[in-house]
Amino acid sequence: MRLGWVTGLILIVPALAWIAFELGLWPNAADKYAQCKSSAVAGGDDLGGPFELINTNGQTVTDKDIITEPSLVYFGYTYCPDVCPTLLADLDRFQSLLDETGRFTDLTIWFYSVDPARDSVVALANYVPWFDPRFVGLRAEDAEQAQRFEQGLGIHATITGTLGEADYEVAHGFRLYLLDAEGQLRAALAPTRNRAGQQYYEPPVLLEDYLALRRWADKQS
Repeated sequence: MRLGWVTGLILIVPALAWIAFELGLWPNAADKYAQCKSSAVAGGDDLGGPFELINTNGQTVTDKDIITEPSLVYFGYTYCPDVCPTLLADLDRFQSLLDETGRFTDLTIWFYSVDPARDSVVALANYVPWFDPRFVGLRAEDAEQAQRFEQGLGIHATITGTLGEADYEVAHGFRLYLLDAEGQLRAALAPTRNRAGQQYYEPPVLLEDYLALRRWADKQS
């Protein structure tokens, strides 16, 4: 993965800012989405590099194995009470809308777990495909794998409590990352924010923005 020319670039598309990978800080707002929004999303010239992860079939996969077409990456965890399942359901709706257009459908949606202690291969296999069987669940086998992948995309997550205890909490960022077929980070898609400060993705708006990005990228090639 390479950040390249996209660093710092901002393109406004209908109803949503297309924000290139840069420093972003999501405040812990007083709403039901707060648990999954308090983290920093950081960028820099050292992003990228090879990685190994485990998929929902228990197979070790590398960046060369799974980055063969454009990909949309979301990160969260299966124990997330509301935000993660809500967004995955919205991504399922987005996928259906995309299928209906018949355009730029060469897209894979990943769900990367930031809570591998609880999100086993079995847990991910029982969770991710429930939303759409085409979605790909990924987890790190150890801290080194996690660090390599998370630093490669600027993913940050924090744990409150003690691992192994039933009630520890995980807080993470709330953003979607679009990679091209070469693994280059093309955009970080920011959520819609309402006047109360709540953040969410709207499938029709996400579709419009995704199609605009793909059309724009085609013109650059």
